[in-house]
Amino acid sequence: MNILATGPQPRFYRPDSRLRRPPILDNFEHAVRANRSVRIQGWYQSSLNAASFPFFSSLERKLMLQLDISEGVKSYQIQPKSIQYSISGVAASYTADALVHRYVGASYYIEVKALAHLHDPEVARKLAAVAEELASRNTPLRIVTDAYLATEPRQSNIRQLQLYRSVEPDLEHAYRVDTLLAQSATATIGTLAALTNDLAAGRESVYALLLRRHLVTNLLMPLGDHSVVRHTHHS
Repeated sequence: MNILATGPQPRFYRPDSRLRRPPILDNFEHAVRANRSVRIQGWYQSSLNAASFPFFSSLERKLMLQLDISEGVKSYQIQPKSIQYSISGVAASYTADALVHRYVGASYYIEVKALAHLHDPEVARKLAAVAEELASRNTPLRIVTDAYLATEPRQSNIRQLQLYRSVEPDLEHAYRVDTLLAQSATATIGTLAALTNDLAAGRESVYALLLRRHLVTNLLMPLGDHSVVRHTHHS
């Protein structure tokens, strides 16, 4: 029996119908080409923002991968508008790597850096001055390091979920998932995958729902059929 023909549409999940469009560099608040001395390494297609963003290092790409799947992040901007600050009485300009907007709480800027670079006195002095200026604007600065981005098993879990970017969750299966989670609040990936006759297809559908943040799980634990998932709090 076709559930969708006799019951309500899935209570939370809807197919993502937002247009995917190529980026226009002129749309960036801060001109990307004027901000970097190195060449763009590639473009990352953000499922959260429904747009492509340039990245200049593997660290920046890893940052966007994590932001896309972070439950509390509503949206983010890459290369946001520059801010003016003062360092030792001298006016200077600073452009963050990202500006993150949350569902709850203040927005914040992100500077992604290799941990070793933070030991450079000049870098530390600059970031301290920038952080002081941003704190006065109620948009704090967060430093994200390569060590943090490489945290396992989160890094491997995010890579695994990226394999399901092209998988569109089955609506009937998503409805069954929603119904079960409405009753029990949490369930394992294995349990949700078994809600369809094709276990492999059910598992792919659950992973695709996780990638789209329809569902969430603890990415600091190895991802598998035993992983406990729930709906996102902002659905």
